[in-house]
Amino acid sequence: MTHRLKIYLAGPIRGCSPEQCTWWREEAKQILKKDFDFEDPTDWADDRVMSREMAKLEACDMVLANMWKESIGTTLGIVRARHQGKPVVVVDPNRIHNAILMRLVGEEDYFHTLEDACARLRETARGFKDFVVRKRDGDEEAFSVSKLVQSVSLAAAKAGVSDQVFEQQITGPVIARVRRDGGRHGLVETADIRRAVFEQLDFMGDDPGRPIELRSRAQAVLEAWRRREDVKGAERSSEEARQKIASLEAERLELLKELDQRAARIAALERDRGAKSPAPPKNLVEALHRLQEEFPRCIVVHDKAYDSAKDSPYRDIGRAWEGLRLLGQCAGERQIAQVTGGKTFAGASEWLRRHLTEVSGVEYAAKESETVGGMFREERSAVYEGVELYGEQHLCLGDSFDPQHCLRVHFATHEDKIVVTWCGRHLRNTRS
Repeated sequence: MTHRLKIYLAGPIRGCSPEQCTWWREEAKQILKKDFDFEDPTDWADDRVMSREMAKLEACDMVLANMWKESIGTTLGIVRARHQGKPVVVVDPNRIHNAILMRLVGEEDYFHTLEDACARLRETARGFKDFVVRKRDGDEEAFSVSKLVQSVSLAAAKAGVSDQVFEQQITGPVIARVRRDGGRHGLVETADIRRAVFEQLDFMGDDPGRPIELRSRAQAVLEAWRRREDVKGAERSSEEARQKIASLEAERLELLKELDQRAARIAALERDRGAKSPAPPKNLVEALHRLQEEFPRCIVVHDKAYDSAKDSPYRDIGRAWEGLRLLGQCAGERQIAQVTGGKTFAGASEWLRRHLTEVSGVEYAAKESETVGGMFREERSAVYEGVELYGEQHLCLGDSFDPQHCLRVHFATHEDKIVVTWCGRHLRNTRS
């Protein structure tokens, strides 16, 4: 428990001497003062108003009632407390054995000595542990006795039943069960509380030891509660359906927007793929610039490629341009396949192998040897958008190491683009 429980000290006051009103209350305070706080009505006995008395009682957690003589006011307070599911312990020192009180609180909470009653209060308090109620939507809130009492009263009113004693016979056991389970596990589900109410009503409706009228009332309240649950369930399902429809409509509009964007992108890619170069470039640097211009959405030429092209004395620029342009077309096909989800594009390697027959003197290598990758990886790599790309795939033009007649175009794929990392002399390998 995170707070001290408060006990309401109920008992006869009117028509009693000051000593009769206070002696047992002071004794109870002495016995329990280490563990509890108290609400003592004799502190404001000169201004006793029933509504005020009930309000103070409702603010307490437990009730200790000393019925050394019969008292209508005390009995009403006990009825009120039990209706709210509050534990009530009765002391009957003169063994009056009032049948109504015994039925209200139960024999386990009915004693003949103040000491035994105080011991029972301590035992009962051990079951008071803080816990929360998890609602259907996943939110959590502190358990509220008044909320449960209100729900039971509403169901009883729907069934045409107005009897606080009868309602207490529902709420008392249910609250005790919920407190026990909640204290054990730290939380309860709203479904657990509803199930506890239904089981208590079922028990009351089928118990042959109860009067027929009470059993009929229990059955009527149970039916009224179930009807209310059905209505709430239908309303909840309707609201969930409305929310689902709104979500699907928003999703539909978003998909339409995405389709429009894809269509525009595909059209642009098709234009890129169908573009024709008016004349071969004059050198490798110009060829790389033109490649970037004709295929801006799917090809990236790295600065390292421009630098290597600037230093290359390769002579057959027309053949180099044909190979580079073929690489650009491959990049466009690859990107279109990714945008549309098409399955006809088997991959850059397969596409290049199939189309290299269109360009004489250009070959394709899918990878480098492990030795080259270990010794000379840095020469073939470039950093793009913070990622190091290893350009082991390459186009081969010429089979000698003479840079005038040999060109290597290394590249790597990155997301939906092909990044050219090198366009120049034959890079070092195990033979050079």
